[in-house]
Amino acid sequence: MITIFGAILASLDQGMIQPTIMTLGSAATSTSISIRQIFSTLLELTLDPRPKVRKRAGEVVKSILDTPPFPLAVHPWSILVAEWSCTVVAQSADAVGQSAGKKGVANNGTERLIHLLAFLRTTPSIFTAPNEDRGKSSEGSTLETMTRYLLAMPKLSNPYLTQASYQLLTSFFSVEDEEEEEDVAERRRAKSKNVLSTLVQAAPLKNDVQIAPYWLAVVAAACASAFSDTYKSSTTPKDVLDVWNLVWTYLDSSCAAATHEAAADALMLLASSGCFSTSELQTGGNGFY
Repeated sequence: MITIFGAILASLDQGMIQPTIMTLGSAATSTSISIRQIFSTLLELTLDPRPKVRKRAGEVVKSILDTPPFPLAVHPWSILVAEWSCTVVAQSADAVGQSAGKKGVANNGTERLIHLLAFLRTTPSIFTAPNEDRGKSSEGSTLETMTRYLLAMPKLSNPYLTQASYQLLTSFFSVEDEEEEEDVAERRRAKSKNVLSTLVQAAPLKNDVQIAPYWLAVVAAACASAFSDTYKSSTTPKDVLDVWNLVWTYLDSSCAAATHEAAADALMLLASSGCFSTSELQTGGNGFY
């Protein structure tokens, strides 16, 4: 059934997809409503407790989003998935908080969050795609909304959710547009600096092998995004040096091998992403190199 749904949706051309996205209320046709219902069903199946069903639904949704109708570069349904994801996270996180401390209560919210984050790691571009700004609300874009949720996830005290959140955040930074205009890049760097500040304050213990490797990956990615233009400057920002020194502490002999490897990868990313002033690298300035 999932395969059949996917084949139906994949066969639709732009002339049918766009009205499905844009028509609301009484203006919606029975066809557009049916199409939305089919796609909504597929999305819900990505959270199904049955692993095989969940996996297949995720593959079908990803396949649909990866093949937008000609001549579009981004599938119009990407924004629907992004908005739906934010809603699921908000509702599930509330359910997790309400069930905290209640013995014998099945935490469906935690399971839905785990399944959702696993699915979103396969489609991170839905939050950073060019048409994403259509999902702006009074609280900001879906990217900003999801980022806030992910940064708050460690408060739920579930190691897997924290790991998954950091992995998804890392993937957000990895899909940035290398040809973005300067004003867009400046806004992106400013947002990345805010994320970086929050991450630094949430630094895990060096012996926390469950969280530390994932935190190291995302803090390096955030720093690389926030200060990618530093190589043009005459000096390296103190924030970059602070992150470098903080990451370096995770090479301590008391840290697990996985943490050592993640720290080394993080330092390599920082060193190769333009975070340091080229002139200082050449002269050994600031007494750091």
